[in-house]
Amino acid sequence: MTDAARASAKSTILRSSALAPFAVRSFRFLWPANIATSWAFEMETLILGWYVLVETKSVFLLTVFASLQWFGTLISPTAAEAAGPALASMLIYLLMAIVLALRPEGLFPAKGH
Repeated sequence: MTDAARASAKSTILRSSALAPFAVRSFRFLWPANIATSWAFEMETLILGWYVLVETKSVFLLTVFASLQWFGTLISPTAAEAAGPALASMLIYLLMAIVLALRPEGLFPAKGH
């Protein structure tokens, strides 16, 4: 079998298999990164849940902890839509107050006046 025939056969196998996305170089890097991130989030939940259970010895509080951790996923679209603009303007005012408290002359004071 010639090199061209082998490349064509390999290309046909990759196109028709579940491994076809791995032919794209960037996907080969993306896939393990996504797996590692998912694993890290699950380990965080497991370790913090274990800590809550050991410290409180309460299955109820463990359930509350786990529920609260996923509650944001359920409420986030509605809450972000309602609270986003208000929170942004409050943070801007807070930043302005902090800057004026730390530097009453402003961030860029005028020279010579």
